[in-house]
Amino acid sequence: MKKKPRRSEKQYSCSRTAFKEPVKAGRFRALREVNADKSLFRDLARMGGVGGKEYRFRASFDPGVRGTGMALWEESEWSNPKDLPIVVTSFDPPSSMKWHEAMYYVMDGINSVLCGYGTSRMTRLYIELPQFFGASAKGEASAASGDLIKLTSMAGMIMSWGWHADCKVKTYTPNEWKGQLPKQVCHNRILDILPGLEPMAMGGMTSHGWDAVGVGLYAKGLF
Repeated sequence: MKKKPRRSEKQYSCSRTAFKEPVKAGRFRALREVNADKSLFRDLARMGGVGGKEYRFRASFDPGVRGTGMALWEESEWSNPKDLPIVVTSFDPPSSMKWHEAMYYVMDGINSVLCGYGTSRMTRLYIELPQFFGASAKGEASAASGDLIKLTSMAGMIMSWGWHADCKVKTYTPNEWKGQLPKQVCHNRILDILPGLEPMAMGGMTSHGWDAVGVGLYAKGLF
């Protein structure tokens, strides 16, 4: 049986203008914003032309029904507990979109950013997996409204992207990585681990952006 050929960047649709050309090793540049009011990108100019090094990346995600957070990490710095994510962003579709249209909007944004860095350079994805909190009123309401199914579909689409890009995919439930921590306590703990993230936080990180960073820190064994 022939081994399935690895997909190249050209086989993925990079529809946004800023990301149509895959970024070549040694020629990194700061990314443009995907959603102008939500995207927070760290300048990558310091990486430009460093010995033509072949960079690899990992990404962590917090899927949502009306928005999804993503943090992108440089793999060579993965073991560095103070290394900041290269990208922290939230893909937030217009409220007028139907939920299946919103999912495609989010996936287009994710695909655009990851294509910008080169799909073949993505090695691992860490994704928050939806969890049913049956004992709580919020959990029952989420299930009754169909939001849990929609959320699971969003997580599944990101997982599928990873599998098609030959990435290793790991999932964590909210209880696994953050337990029952209130949002602000969770944010404070993230800043305790990564104090250098504060300028991004002051710029208006969404709750999905915070959780995407948290998932990545948990995957690192730091949270």
